[in-house]
Amino acid sequence: MHRFRHLIPKDLKYLKFILVLIFVASSSFRNSTAQESLNKLSDADRQVYNEYLNQISRYESVSNHYELVKYYTLAGNLLWKNKLHEDAIRFFEKALEENKILGNRNAIKVLNNNIGIICTELGKDETALNYFNESLKINRALNKRTEIAYDLINIGLSLQNLGRYAESNQKLQEALELTKEENDLKTMKTCYGMMAENYEKLGNSAKSMEYYNQFNSIQKFLQQQEIDRATEAKNQAEARRLMTELELASTQDTLSQVIEITKEKEMQIRLLNTEKQLQESKIREQEARIRSERLFRLVLVGIVFFVLLITFLIYLQLRQKKKANALLAQKNAEISAQKQKITDSIHYAHRIQKAVLTPREEILHVFAGHFIYFQPRELVSGDFYLLSEARGYVVVSAVDCTGHGVPGAFMSMLGVSFLNEILSSIDPSGKDFSAAMVLNRMREKIILSLHQTGARKESKDGMDMSICLFEPGLKKVHFAGAHNSMYLVRNNELLQYDADRMPISIHRNAEKPFTNHEIILQKDDCIYLFTDGYADQIGGDKGRKFLSRNLKQLLLDIHSRP
Repeated sequence: MHRFRHLIPKDLKYLKFILVLIFVASSSFRNSTAQESLNKLSDADRQVYNEYLNQISRYESVSNHYELVKYYTLAGNLLWKNKLHEDAIRFFEKALEENKILGNRNAIKVLNNNIGIICTELGKDETALNYFNESLKINRALNKRTEIAYDLINIGLSLQNLGRYAESNQKLQEALELTKEENDLKTMKTCYGMMAENYEKLGNSAKSMEYYNQFNSIQKFLQQQEIDRATEAKNQAEARRLMTELELASTQDTLSQVIEITKEKEMQIRLLNTEKQLQESKIREQEARIRSERLFRLVLVGIVFFVLLITFLIYLQLRQKKKANALLAQKNAEISAQKQKITDSIHYAHRIQKAVLTPREEILHVFAGHFIYFQPRELVSGDFYLLSEARGYVVVSAVDCTGHGVPGAFMSMLGVSFLNEILSSIDPSGKDFSAAMVLNRMREKIILSLHQTGARKESKDGMDMSICLFEPGLKKVHFAGAHNSMYLVRNNELLQYDADRMPISIHRNAEKPFTNHEIILQKDDCIYLFTDGYADQIGGDKGRKFLSRNLKQLLLDIHSRP
C-alpha cells in the first residue's frame, strides 16, 4: 500500500476542485471591518476599496439593492484577492442578504459557492459544507448539470478534509456520472483521482488502484492530446520550413532535384497528416462506443423500471378491486338480508290488509250480481273497499288513501278502522243518518288523528272516497262522495252523480258538509263505485291515460253482461 501511495503524482493527494464564479451580487459592511481591511491593502487597492465603501454608504442610504449587490461583491472579491478571508466573507454575506431580497437565485448560488471556497481555504470545512449544499440545492432546482457536478466535487473535497471518506465518495460518484454524460474528461480525471485517494484512506487498495488507473488513463489521454497538438504544430512548422528550403533550393539546384525533394517532403507531410487522422478516428470511435454503452444502459434501466412500475400499478389495482368486490359482496348480503326482512314484513302486512277487507262470501250474501276489480300496484295498497250491514242498512264504500305501497297501506288501515267505528256507533233511524254524515265524521276523525291545522307546509294526507247507504229492501240508496263520483247505468244510459271536490282531510272548505244524494232504484240498475286508478291507468301504443270517458264507455259496453 505504501508503494502505491508513492505512485500517485505528488500533487494528486492535494487535488482541490475549486470553481470560482464571480457574479454581480450585494452586501453591507461594518465600519470597524472596513478600517482593518484598509490597513492591509496596497495603496492602489486601498484607493479602490475606499471608492467601494463610499458607493456602499451612498446606496445604503437610499436602499438601492441592485447597486448594493454590485459593490458588496466587488469589495468582497478585492479582499479575497488580498487574502483577507474573514472580511471577504462578511461582504459576501451582506451581498447574499441583498440577493435574497431581490430573489436572484443565480447570484445566491455563486455567493454560497464563493463563501464555501473561502471557508475551505480557512480549514472550516464543516461551515463550507453548508454553503456548498445551498449552492447545490439551487443548481438542482435550475437543472444545471455541469455546475451540480462542480458543487458535488467541492462537497466531496470538504468531506475528504474532514476524514469522511465514504460520504465523499458518494458525492464524487454522483459528480462522475454527470461528467460522463457531458464527456468532461478533465473533471472526470479529478473525480477519479479524489476517489482513489479516499479508497486509499479507507484501506481499500483494490478500489484505490482501480480509480487511480482510470485517473492515469485519462491523464495520459489528455497528455497525448497535448502532445498531438504540439506535434501537429511542430509538423506544420516543419512543413513551412521545408517549403522555405525548397524555395531556396530552387535557386541552387536543378529542376529534377527540386521535384525529387518536393515529392519526398510532400510524402512526409501526407504521412504526418494520415497519422493525425488515424489518431482522431480512434478517439472518435472510443467516444462513440462510450456514448453507445451509456445509452444502452439508460434504455435498459428505463425499460426495467417501466415494467416494474406497470406491474406494481396492476398489483395495486387488482388488490383494490378485490377489496372493493369483497366489500360490495358484504354490502349486497346485508342489503339482501334487509330486503328479505322488509319483504317478509310487507307480505305479513298484505295478509293483515287482506283480512280486513270484506270477504267475498259476505258480499255475495247481499249482492248476488256484483264484481270487484282490485289490483294494487304494490303488494300492499292504499285503496280499500268495504261492505257492512247495520240494522237492515247496507253500506258499500270504495276508498283511495294518500300514497301507495306501505304509506298508503297505513292510511288504509286507519280508514278501515275509522269507518267501522263510525258505522257501529250511528243510529240508522236517526233523522241525520245519511252517506254525507258518514263522510263528515270520517273527515273529522282524519283531521283530529293526523293533527292537521291547515298550515302551509303541513302534510295533506287523507283520502278520496265514495259511499252508498242502501235502505232495507235495496229500493233506495243514499250516495256521498269526496272527489270520487258514482255511475248509475239505467236503460243503457249512464248517469253520473258527482262527488264534492274536497277530500277527507284538512281543506279550505273543511267546514262545509258533504252533499247527500238520494236515488230511487229501479230494476236492472247497475251502480259503479271506483277510485281514480282505473281512469288514470297508463297504456296503449302512445302511453296515455285511459281517461273517464273511456271508462264510461267501457261500463256501458259491459253492464249487461253477467
